[in-house]
Amino acid sequence: MITGEYPPTIGGVGDYAATLAAHLRAAGAGTCVVTGSGAGGGATETGVRRAVRGWGVEGWPALARAVAAARLDLIHVQYQAGAFDGRAAVHLLPRWLGRARPVVVTFHDLCVPYLFPKAGPLRALALRALARGCAATVATNGEDHRRLRGVGGLGDRLHLIPIGSNIPPAQPSSHDVGGGAGGGGWLRQRLGIGPDAVLLAYFGLVSASKGLDTLLDALGRLEVETPGRYHLLIVGGAASATDRPGFAGGGDLAGALGARGLAGRATMVGALPPEGVAAHLSAADLAVLPYRDGASWRRGSLLAALAQGLPVVTTTPRPAYAGEGGGTAPLPRLRDDENALLVPPDDAGALAGAVARAGCDAALRARLASGARALARAFAWDAIAARHLALYDGVLRGRGARVQKD
Repeated sequence: MITGEYPPTIGGVGDYAATLAAHLRAAGAGTCVVTGSGAGGGATETGVRRAVRGWGVEGWPALARAVAAARLDLIHVQYQAGAFDGRAAVHLLPRWLGRARPVVVTFHDLCVPYLFPKAGPLRALALRALARGCAATVATNGEDHRRLRGVGGLGDRLHLIPIGSNIPPAQPSSHDVGGGAGGGGWLRQRLGIGPDAVLLAYFGLVSASKGLDTLLDALGRLEVETPGRYHLLIVGGAASATDRPGFAGGGDLAGALGARGLAGRATMVGALPPEGVAAHLSAADLAVLPYRDGASWRRGSLLAALAQGLPVVTTTPRPAYAGEGGGTAPLPRLRDDENALLVPPDDAGALAGAVARAGCDAALRARLASGARALARAFAWDAIAARHLALYDGVLRGRGARVQKD
C-alpha cells in the first residue's frame, strides 16, 4: 500500500490507510505500507517502510527498492493530491510499477494536483491517466463514482467501496455518570460542562469546506436566545494546511470566537489519539458538522460521529452522494429527521434552529442516535476489508489469465 500520508502525521487518508492495513492483516493478508520518510514509529514499526524522501521522480529509486524488498503481489495507491504534495510522478506509478504487478488506486477525492506552475488542463489529465492506468479504480462515495464513470475506458474496473470511521466506539468507563451519546459524564465534569448544558461536538481539521464559521455564527445566535445553554467542543481543531478558513470578525479561530462573544462557550482540545477522540465525542449531546459542500461519505468526521451513535446535525448532501448503481450497489442515505437533521449549507439560521430543536428534545436525540448506529453498520471495517480482498482476488485472477494467454 503506497500512501503519501501516514500516522503520526495528522490526516484522514493516513488514518484510513493504517486502519485498512490492520483489518486486511486481521483477515489474513500480508500487508506492507510504503510511505514518506518523515516522523515515524521507530525502527521496530511492523509492516511499514518509511522510505520515500519526496514524491517526485527523485523518490522513484527508493520507492522501487521498498516495493522490491516487500515481495508484493499487488500495489494499492491511496490517492489524494495534497498527500503527495501535488507532484506529477505519482500519476505515472501504474505505468512504471504495473509492468511487474497490478496496481489499484483509491481516490479519496478528485481534487486536481498542482503538478507545476501553469499546468492548467494537464492537472485533470493527470487524474484521468492515473485512473486509466490501474488494474482497478476505487471511489469512496457516490459522487466521485459518478464522475469517474465519465472517464472513458474504466468500465467494470471502477468500484465503489466506502471508507469507515477511523475512530473506534468509545468504551464505557467505570466512573462514567451521565453524559452524551455514550456516557462521558466524567469528561464533561472535567471540561466544566454543567448537567443542563447542551454540548455540541465539531470534529476534524479547521478548514473552509467544513463550515466551522457557519457553526460559530449559529452558536452566536443560540447564545443570544438562551445564554449559557450551549457549549462547543472542537476536537482535532488544527488548521488545515491546504483549506484554511477565513473567519469574518477575526483572523483566526480564537479571534472569531472573541468577535462573536463566544470566548467562554467553546473548548478546543486539539489533536488526540483515536481513543481520546472517541471519549470526547461520546461526552457530547450532538455532533454538528455543517459541511459547505454538503454531507458526503468521503467525510471521516461524519462516519466517526455515526459510529459513536451521536445524533448528527449536518448539511443536505448533493444528489449523487450515495451512488447511482451502474453495476455497483449504492450506499445508504441520510434521511432528515430519521438518522440526521439536515439543513442547507451556509445557513446559520437554519443550523441554529436544528441545533435548538434537537437540544430541547431528548426523544428526537434518541431517534437520531438509533438511526446513526444503524447507518454506521453499513461502514463496518470487516466488510470494507472483505470487499478489498475480493477486489484484489479478482484483479490477480484477471492478471493471471492475461499472462497465461500471452
